[in-house]
Amino acid sequence: MNEVLKRTAKADSKKVCLHPSASPSTCDPQIIRAHTLQRSGTLSLIARNGQVVEFMPHIPTLSKTGGKLLAKEVGVGIASTFTGFCKTHDNEFFSPIEDQEFVSTDEQLLLLTYRSLAMEHYKKAASIEKADIIKDLATGRPILDQLAYEEFAADWAEGNSRGFQDMRFRMGKIAERLAKKRDLVVHAYGLDFVGDIALAATGVFTPDRDFEGNALGAFDNEWTTAPCCCFSILPGPNGPRVIWTWTGKSEAVEQFIDSLKNLDPDLIGSATVQFCFASLENVFGAPTWWDQLPKDTQTHVEALALSDPYGDENVGALIPDGRSYVNWALDRAWSN
Repeated sequence: MNEVLKRTAKADSKKVCLHPSASPSTCDPQIIRAHTLQRSGTLSLIARNGQVVEFMPHIPTLSKTGGKLLAKEVGVGIASTFTGFCKTHDNEFFSPIEDQEFVSTDEQLLLLTYRSLAMEHYKKAASIEKADIIKDLATGRPILDQLAYEEFAADWAEGNSRGFQDMRFRMGKIAERLAKKRDLVVHAYGLDFVGDIALAATGVFTPDRDFEGNALGAFDNEWTTAPCCCFSILPGPNGPRVIWTWTGKSEAVEQFIDSLKNLDPDLIGSATVQFCFASLENVFGAPTWWDQLPKDTQTHVEALALSDPYGDENVGALIPDGRSYVNWALDRAWSN
């Protein structure tokens, strides 16, 4: 098991630069732990003594708890980071969303989207490497078990390879748009809330179900690229600002957003939090927020964070469950 963990950690920590113009001549030699969330913004606002609450499943913990996820505190220096950009490109490329006021310009929305896609691209590359680890786990097992492991590893590699190529394609289109070499429409739907920020989150998801539990047909055609949408939580004028972004036209994403608009305004804040834990991996909480949640709500959040967002058992995961996760009151809904 120790060897498996070492190989997994190695796959998860490859050092690359995913800037559109990355090359030995343009990159800084130093590949840094790039934040996908603003360290000086959202993360610092929710931190307590430099710590935030992480909801990421880790194999050693799951093996000790019988498969249960346990939230734990981690430092903001490592929260929501990946070694996916060199120091120069991370500082320069994302300056419009790190160093300037966020006013939802096309450039800022495209950069938010690109950063989420880059993180997903990085994770897919790591997952492809893990296919060999899965196959090696079959060594010494009965032949039927070996065949089952090999089939699972092949399916795993194929699925992640498709996702890897899709993320690369989308990143390429955004890079060309930023360089003014092509037209590309970026869409955004945002909600500004009044209340404690409580969470920091960003990620990529495929809208397979909406907030009413309706299937959106995202995976109906295996020969076409599944729709893709990105999500971020940023500091807003009076509390959290949440933003969904996507490029081009997508009926599935539009239906997903329409179902969100149809929710009772009093439910939208907690429904957004429910969405985060049911659909994304890269979610961090304020320790002060986590500590005041009832124990049964904490347990429910940990179960949501561990669940498969596209599994059969999760088809109703976005339907508001009546729990009050946050004190967010809707102030303004907007789109670009």
